[in-house]
Amino acid sequence: RAIAAMVAFWLVVFTVPAEAQTTRALFVGVDSYQFSTAKRPQATFKDLRGAVADTIRFKNLLREKYQLDLDRTPQGQCPTAEHPVSITLLNACATRAAILKALNDLIDRSGPKDTVLFYFAGHGSQYADQDYSQSSGYNGTILPTDARDPDAEGEGDILDKELRAIKERA
Repeated sequence: RAIAAMVAFWLVVFTVPAEAQTTRALFVGVDSYQFSTAKRPQATFKDLRGAVADTIRFKNLLREKYQLDLDRTPQGQCPTAEHPVSITLLNACATRAAILKALNDLIDRSGPKDTVLFYFAGHGSQYADQDYSQSSGYNGTILPTDARDPDAEGEGDILDKELRAIKERA
């Protein structure tokens, strides 16, 4: 079942002295989905309004409040230009492959005293847990822009256990 809008904050904090720390971040916002009811009437979920704006507002808040040198969000560029500490993926840029690659790239660039932040605004969902690894009986998911392709094998959602594996790698 689809959740109208899901915002996931994921903060991975390594050992701290704050003065030696770099904060790296991935910001993802999806309003427009490739396989939503807007493009395919038989789809089970609609496009959103506000997830992209929320993502930009949150990034700007972090930039201002904590004086973080985060990327600027130029329109129509996928992803934002090579920036050492942050990546922003919006709408068509926020594919499953791009999100997973960006997370792994940020982790690869991080050191033992760094912080990696993942912010996602968009649809979320859940599936029955087929391998009985979830105590709830369900796998939570986030939906990248290319999720739920009716012509692809698998749903294309990013599962909570996939994100957990990336977090554990960090």
